[in-house]
Amino acid sequence: MNKINYTIVQMSDGSILVGNIINGKAEGHGWLISEPKYEGEFKNNLKHGSGRLFYADGMKTIAEFKNGNIHGHALTYVPSNNDILDQQYIDGVLVSIEKSNQDGSGAISKKNINGQFDGMQTFFLKDGTSHQVLYENGNKIKHPNTGDVEGASSDILPGMIDKIKKTFEDNKKKFDEKIIWNLPLEIENQIKQKVSKNKN
Repeated sequence: MNKINYTIVQMSDGSILVGNIINGKAEGHGWLISEPKYEGEFKNNLKHGSGRLFYADGMKTIAEFKNGNIHGHALTYVPSNNDILDQQYIDGVLVSIEKSNQDGSGAISKKNINGQFDGMQTFFLKDGTSHQVLYENGNKIKHPNTGDVEGASSDILPGMIDKIKKTFEDNKKKFDEKIIWNLPLEIENQIKQKVSKNKN
């Protein structure tokens, strides 16, 4: 068996970085043990490239990172309500979300660069109806069809519930197949020894 050659560093905030340390900085593949846990690529000591986040409550995210922030596409599984969020980020700011659930409910939401809801937000309910609310810079404004700030409701287009369910199933497979915390046992044992020594 090949020896795993990673450096283990306990950070000032108590988190533990495991990876290739070059000139004092993480480069390439590694792990950050904190909340949330991170496994993925590092550049210049920052999350950069493809990575995965693992939260204590079971939530998981597959994302692209740039200079320490999620940037571009991210996919998040939220087990507490069985939602999958298909998200777009710009430099760590969430700008759009498409939510799908196995029961056929979902939502499409847009945000501006300040992270405020902006534009038409559409919610698909499992009873076969949808609800739209219009926002501008985080504030509800009058819906063009009703003139009411609380928005408008209507029936969902035929086939939309099935489409949302299929989107959920397709994305859930990505989490079931790939997204597990896989820090090698040898490294976990080294971390336990290092933490134990630091406590003494």
